[in-house]
Amino acid sequence: MRTPDRLDRRALEAVQTRKLEALGERLRRNPFFRDRLGSVKGALTIHSLRGIEPVTKEEILADQAEHPPMGRRLGVEPSEVEMVHTTGGTSGRGREIYGLTMRDVANVGMLSSFSYAWAGLRAGEAGAYNVGLSNSSGGNCWISATQAIGRAPVIIAHTGFDERIDLLRRFPPAAMYGTPSAINGLVNTAERRAINLREEIPSLRSIIVTGEPYPVEWARAMEELWGVQLFEAYGLTQSGSSLCAATCECGAAPRVYVVGCTFGNGRSFWR
Repeated sequence: MRTPDRLDRRALEAVQTRKLEALGERLRRNPFFRDRLGSVKGALTIHSLRGIEPVTKEEILADQAEHPPMGRRLGVEPSEVEMVHTTGGTSGRGREIYGLTMRDVANVGMLSSFSYAWAGLRAGEAGAYNVGLSNSSGGNCWISATQAIGRAPVIIAHTGFDERIDLLRRFPPAAMYGTPSAINGLVNTAERRAINLREEIPSLRSIIVTGEPYPVEWARAMEELWGVQLFEAYGLTQSGSSLCAATCECGAAPRVYVVGCTFGNGRSFWR
């Protein structure tokens, strides 16, 4: 059975159609979203999405204030909530609150694991987590992604950079996630301690970054310094608290693109 990231366009649209129909039925039973679908007649489709007015952050915050703590859009009984996530608050307009059921939490791990898989992590290999944990969805999605592939994650972000490097040497991972600033913290500490990261953590093959911008030159410098390939993943709390996109085998800063290759055929784009 092919995984979703290997489907061709026709097969992918067939999956989207089935899921949208089921989603439409569920949303029509939700008091927050019911009115949004009033203009859509029949089953919800990819094309009918264009006629639905987007939900604004202000509407979500108002719904939470009127029906605390998670608003009418929750869609399940509060007793079914297994985990609560909030948005980052970077807009300065307040944090949205999202409740996840046990099934949601499992799906977050499964969907987010594709980013690690594209970066080359395989079953039984360890992935390191290098960002502080909080109620943000970022922490759970990366840790549960590693668990979905089959190995407990190496969590290093709970301590200072000196001990983080010591943990990486003691529990060597095959892949590591971190924001660019968190990766920089490890690099600066290694330079201060005269630690050769290539030699001290030879198991590491890939680093995945997200959440912060960086120049291409930085990405290539990190690849050289660590002896890895750099990847990037993208996600947001509103996407179900999971990662929703990731770079393929090319990585985040490929030096040459191979013309004629298409996504989903299992071939490497990297040269």
